[in-house]
Amino acid sequence: MGVGDITAARYHKLRAGNYHFRAAGFDVFGNPTGPNASVAVFVPPPFWRMSWFWTVIGTSMFVAIVGTGRYVSWHKMRG
Repeated sequence: MGVGDITAARYHKLRAGNYHFRAAGFDVFGNPTGPNASVAVFVPPPFWRMSWFWTVIGTSMFVAIVGTGRYVSWHKMRG
């Protein structure tokens, strides 16, 4: 990149998956200064794309509907 003071790399909006970040140092003439460094990075999917999230939402909606129906039925029988 030609700049010696960059110490961070930011990648916004990466899709879920496995990535390998590789970095190498070069001198001003473009010659490598040492071995490459590599880091494995896992980007998880957002929680709303996970199956457990939709299971919790579906179960909660079912319980709310059944509970509301039972309350309405109980309220009608009381009064």
